Amino acid sequence: MRLLRRLELVKLAEKSKVAAGEMNELLRHSVEVSASSVEKLELMVPEVLRSGEMMNHIVASNNELVSGANMVNQSIVELNRISQESIVVAEKLANESNDLDSMSLSIVDQVKFFKQEV
Repeated sequence: MRLLRRLELVKLAEKSKVAAGEMNELLRHSVEVSASSVEKLELMVPEVLRSGEMMNHIVASNNELVSGANMVNQSIVELNRISQESIVVAEKLANESNDLDSMSLSIVDQVKFFKQEV
């Protein structure tokens, strides 16, 4: 019986040794995968940072475009206001020109009248 127990213990020890070897191999592989992952992450971090900087530049450029578009829009509004004022002034000038034309015709008629009298 002791011999049987010893054989069982030897078999169990061999299985434990094999399992420990497999565990060591798995751990070694896990360490390799982790090291590889760290290397890949170290390569990615600068690229992610560069992408973030590029996004910041894009946002800044977009803000400048929006600001420029707002300035153009304000200029168009101001130009429209000035154009409306010019139309009003032009209409007033046209009316005054018509009034002056009527007045000049009246003066011409009056001068003719006085020339005939003299």
